Amino acid sequence: MHITVSTNKTNYYTLLGVSVNASVEAINAAWRLAALDNHPDRAALKGIDYRESEQNMLLINQAYQTLTNTRKRRDYDLEKGMVKAVCSRCGDQGSLRRGPDNNVAALCDNCWTPVKKYIVSE
Repeated sequence: MHITVSTNKTNYYTLLGVSVNASVEAINAAWRLAALDNHPDRAALKGIDYRESEQNMLLINQAYQTLTNTRKRRDYDLEKGMVKAVCSRCGDQGSLRRGPDNNVAALCDNCWTPVKKYIVSE
C-alpha cells in the first residue's frame, strides 16, 4: 500500500485504511503496516524516491498521532465533517467555531450551547 502525498485534503482514515469508527488498536495495526510499507529505508528496494518516501512517512505519522489522541481526533473529525454535533438542549445541529485559544468548539446554531454529543457519520 504505497501512499502518494497529494495535498492537505488527505483523509487520515483512508490513508491508514481504517473506518471512522476504528478503535485505537485497529489504527495502531494499520499504522504499523503503512509505516513498514512506506519506510524510507525500504524505498530503494521498491524504486521509490527517498524524499517522497520521507514525506509519506511524515503524513502517516501525523495521521497516527491525530487519530490515536482523543482530543485531536475529535477536532479532526469535526473539521472534516465526519461527525455531526447535536445540541443536547434543543436538538439542533451545531456549527464549528474556533475559540480564542484556537481550539475547535461546536456551538448550537439555535441556542449557542456548547455541543457535547457527536454522531459519527461515514
